[in-house]
Amino acid sequence: MNFYLKCGTVLDEVSRFRGNVKTTIFNLLNKKFINKSEVRKIYSLCIQTLQNSAKLDDALSFLSVTKKVPIKNKNLAKVLLNELLFGKFKTVKGGGHLKKVLTENLPAIKKELNITDTDNGESQPKNKLIKSQVFIRIIQERVPLDYFKKFETENEIIIDSIVPNSLTMGYSAYQKLRELEDFNVQKTYVLQSKSSCLPPVCLRDYLAKFEIEDEFDIIDGCSAPGNKTLQIAEYFPKSKVFGVEKNPRRFQTLCERVKLYGLSNINCVNADFFTLDPEDIKFSKVKIIALDPSCSGTGMQNQLEGTKLDCDASNFEEKVAERWAAMASEDQNRIKKLGAMQFELLEHALKFPKLCYLVYSTCSIYIEENERVVKKLLKKYPKRLQLVSVLPKWEIRGFTSQFPGAKKCIREIPGRDSNDGFFVAMFRVTSAVVEDNAVKAQ
Repeated sequence: MNFYLKCGTVLDEVSRFRGNVKTTIFNLLNKKFINKSEVRKIYSLCIQTLQNSAKLDDALSFLSVTKKVPIKNKNLAKVLLNELLFGKFKTVKGGGHLKKVLTENLPAIKKELNITDTDNGESQPKNKLIKSQVFIRIIQERVPLDYFKKFETENEIIIDSIVPNSLTMGYSAYQKLRELEDFNVQKTYVLQSKSSCLPPVCLRDYLAKFEIEDEFDIIDGCSAPGNKTLQIAEYFPKSKVFGVEKNPRRFQTLCERVKLYGLSNINCVNADFFTLDPEDIKFSKVKIIALDPSCSGTGMQNQLEGTKLDCDASNFEEKVAERWAAMASEDQNRIKKLGAMQFELLEHALKFPKLCYLVYSTCSIYIEENERVVKKLLKKYPKRLQLVSVLPKWEIRGFTSQFPGAKKCIREIPGRDSNDGFFVAMFRVTSAVVEDNAVKAQ
């Protein structure tokens, strides 16, 4: 398939709130829609097109209104036009009829937008990158936090107070780090969204209150690419951690990362979590399950200023509702189906007989995948499940308009402190046997 058409498809998916550029490309790679050799070029062109989006939208509007040129595939047109106006070579290989139309009108577009023939886009106003920082989590204290200080120039490194052995690093310092280190082979730290670190931290902090003397195992039911699996394995070194991933390519990535970081208590399982037999003897010690299932990815950022939610804790829910209302009904239905699937995954987790704690998380902003899933589960299993309060000092909480107990859950606002949007809920689970006895006693 044409390279530019693939770029347009990525932007189509992003525009429908189906994830950010990186996750969309990864999903299309798994579906074999994109070749591995194309990933870097597609990512670069998509980001550049998004950065020039305002100018490109003006150009297409000019063509439609003034020149009466119909544009059926808007994102493909933006990709081609970006190459013609701001690309390194100012040309497009292929492109067919759409390329011909854009090329014929290029002089008029340049005149309308006041773009010179030597302009490479740098003088054009672009959307500002919102991820001015990267988040780094150190594995098992393998390198001291001070190691990163040598890369900073203006207090760009801040030790994190929530996630142990982690820090945020400004982009200028991060670029210096990249020049020195190959992230594909280093074994000391992980580049990871802070938001995605939160579920294991919730587990670690909550269970630190109790003395757990007997051995127990943990399942990460939707494991790849493995950041959370690595984190859980580090926090619970005496436990066996089953990293479960059904997609063969993602499973391969998971295995490679586990091997790279050398955490010996991880057992990678290439299977759908739904197909795991709770009565299998190898899962007989499983007392904790973490589920971060497929979701809409609507909390993930495209690294652009225009994609974050401009709000705080007081109006976060209002902004989410506005975005939901603006969404096409077909996309709303898709998210509702995701919520139903997520609920079924949680129900399957409850079939594991020794289960004591269940952690559920998504990178979605919508209640259909978050509070409503949790509320439905609590309603169906009132005697088995108790929602516990996690990270009490975390400012952004679940939406209590859905049910009062949602304040025990945590959320993150997309774009706040360069973080992705996220949701975490944690349940204490009573065994089915205890519940049956309680019912009989009544």
